[in-house]
Amino acid sequence: MKKNKKIRNKIYTIIALLFLIIGTTLLVLPILNEQKIKKQTEAVNVSLSEITAAEIIENNKSTANFDFNSVRNINATETWGSINEYNKQNIIGQLVIPSQKINLTVFKGLDESGLVAGVGTMKEEQTIGQGNFTIAGHRAKSKGVLFHSLMDVSEGDEIRYTDKQNIYIYRVREIIETDPYAFYMLEDNRTEYFDNKPIITLMTCYFGSSDSRWFVVGSLETIIPYNEAEMVKGV
Repeated sequence: MKKNKKIRNKIYTIIALLFLIIGTTLLVLPILNEQKIKKQTEAVNVSLSEITAAEIIENNKSTANFDFNSVRNINATETWGSINEYNKQNIIGQLVIPSQKINLTVFKGLDESGLVAGVGTMKEEQTIGQGNFTIAGHRAKSKGVLFHSLMDVSEGDEIRYTDKQNIYIYRVREIIETDPYAFYMLEDNRTEYFDNKPIITLMTCYFGSSDSRWFVVGSLETIIPYNEAEMVKGV
């Protein structure tokens, strides 16, 4: 009897340890995943510094995925395999929001590998500085990762975008939460609400929810020649 009791106690101890290990893994893995994403975005930004304006022009001609249904929320088990799989030929620019220290590489399209390395464009036919230039990004749970801080942006904040030829400086004019089907936010005719100035529209999930979207819209203020130091000033 005593021997059977010892065996049962050992089994219970092993089971308890297994639950502890599994629970700890479930807590730690998402954090490790987002830290890995952060390191990747920083590495991609280094790669961006080596890309020329001529290469960006060619990259804009590349094919890309614009299927909204293919975009998934950040999940340690699903996005881990997409890390380091981004296509350099889809790099088309850089997005900076100094007030929130956001500095991300812009990829053409909505491929998951690009969205865990930076942000992506939402429309196939769009040109920076014209109409409504739209960008989407994941809202990570960790500060400093992807679009985590987009919801902390305020009206009047500066948004910078570069194609390595010019720096397009936008000023935030609108911040709004919508349902997930607010596709009107992507339309070019929305410039009518901003004195017919070209606009940039940034989108992320509202606190990681599949039920709401968070939009930050800025109107074009000025265009200056590209300068790397000027682009990242304040970040």
